[in-house]
Parts: sequence; C-alpha cells; structure tokens
Amino acid sequence: MAYERNYEEDKKIDLFKLHEEWQDVSEAFDYWSRLHAGQKKVVAELKAKLSEKRAALAVKIKDNPKLYNIDKITEKTVTDTIECSSEIFDAVTQIINEEYDEELLSISKETMRKKIEALKGETQLYLGSYFAVPNLPITIKQKLADDLDAQMRKELETDM
Repeated sequence: MAYERNYEEDKKIDLFKLHEEWQDVSEAFDYWSRLHAGQKKVVAELKAKLSEKRAALAVKIKDNPKLYNIDKITEKTVTDTIECSSEIFDAVTQIINEEYDEELLSISKETMRKKIEALKGETQLYLGSYFAVPNLPITIKQKLADDLDAQMRKELETDM
C-alpha cells in the first residue's frame, strides 16, 4: 500500500528542530490514526461480506446438494463444503491480508504515540540545558583566548 507520508521519516526525531517536530507530530498522528481507522472499517466490511457469502452458499448447498456431491445433508457436511469452497478461501485470504495491514497501521499509530512521549522527554532535556555547551572555568576560557591571540599574532608577523 502506498502512503502519502513516509513512515520511516515520521518516526524520526531531529533534536535540532524540536519546534518543527512538535508542529508535525500531531499531523503525523492524525494521518496514521485515520489510516488505521479506515483499515479497521475495511476488515469489518470484508468480514460482513464473508458471512453473507457463507450464508448464500449454505442456501445453495441445501437447495441442490447433488451439485456439491453431497448424499446426505448434515450441518457438518454443509459447513465443511462451505469452508472448502474456493470463494470462501479467497475471501478469508483477503481478510488475513487486510488484518495484517491493519496491524501494521496500528503499530504506526502507536509509534506516533511513543514519538510524542519521546518529544516530551527531549523537550525536558532541552529546557534543562542538557544539550548546552559545557561551562568551562574562566581561567580555561582565558587561556584558550590568549593562545588564540598568540597564534593569530604569529600568523600576522609571518605574513609581513
């Protein structure tokens, strides 16, 4: 199934663009949630159609058992004949495939929930200056500045 959004990109967090991540995460969550809900609807509709197909096939079998090579009609023979029909097999296979897609979309939606939690944590770390440049004692800062000045003076003297 082709999607408008890229799941792999949606689940990543760019720590240098937390404000953009926060703007985008609600759209991503909405997108994947809507797809999941739509897929649940598809599965429910397919299951309803499967029930209808089973019922229609049961009526056909009971009306004309000879067509299905049944000598004596019992509930078990009708059920077994229904379950062995290619029409039912194809419908069940389609449901299994759609349920697989539904599960993947459920995971995508849950991943977006986890991303929201991760963004909360990353924002807390950012607000707590976790990503700040380390504070150097003033003496080390002054020594680095002096060394840089001395190096620049040497370069200027050699250029003259």
